[in-house]
Amino acid sequence: MWSDVYRIAWKNLAKIISEGRDNPHTLFKVSASNENRERYHHAIDGYAREDFSVLLTLIDWQQHQQVIGIGRSAKGLLERALTTYKHLQALLLGEDYIFHPISINSSLKFRYHLQSHVLSHPWPKMADAILLPRVLHYWPDKQAISILQKAHDALLPNGKIYLTEMLIDEKRPEGALLDLNMLAESGGKLRTLSQWKILLEKSSLSMLQHLKISDTADLLVLKKQP
Repeated sequence: MWSDVYRIAWKNLAKIISEGRDNPHTLFKVSASNENRERYHHAIDGYAREDFSVLLTLIDWQQHQQVIGIGRSAKGLLERALTTYKHLQALLLGEDYIFHPISINSSLKFRYHLQSHVLSHPWPKMADAILLPRVLHYWPDKQAISILQKAHDALLPNGKIYLTEMLIDEKRPEGALLDLNMLAESGGKLRTLSQWKILLEKSSLSMLQHLKISDTADLLVLKKQP
């Protein structure tokens, strides 16, 4: 399935490498067929259910009221959090392609809203919890910083940003193929913890907590710098 979905992106890999990561290219999902996009989203939804279920217990949802989730991987987590915690209100933001196909459970429709949005533009709402599950690895550093800055601006006082990504260890090979795949797919990248700290500093954010939640995912809990 992945070879079919990524075939066109990988054909352009040599050109992408020569241009460098600072030259993002059009996501294949924007122009992908409906069949390929549905297959891709089905896989992403499955990975998110498996990898991010632990966040239902790691995050203290009682301290939050308004939640913004970013990207397709936030979809399932928001739905499960809203089902369990009836006081939550949630907004799912993302590029237009993540919403095809997508629907809202009728029991959640008054507390859960979807909105297509360019993430580098000011966000339409503020929240005390922002979820960034495997979103920023789709973007080079410049664009990732811009999105983090918009998250900073949308964060209510004392709010928290929950960023989940696979961290690269410079001394180990794990993640190298996914890093190359992100370059092929979107011009994005995986990052080391040190690289994340640089991006956070440039976005006026600081790290409250760092937790390893699986072999392929770390949770960084962020807040606004004082």
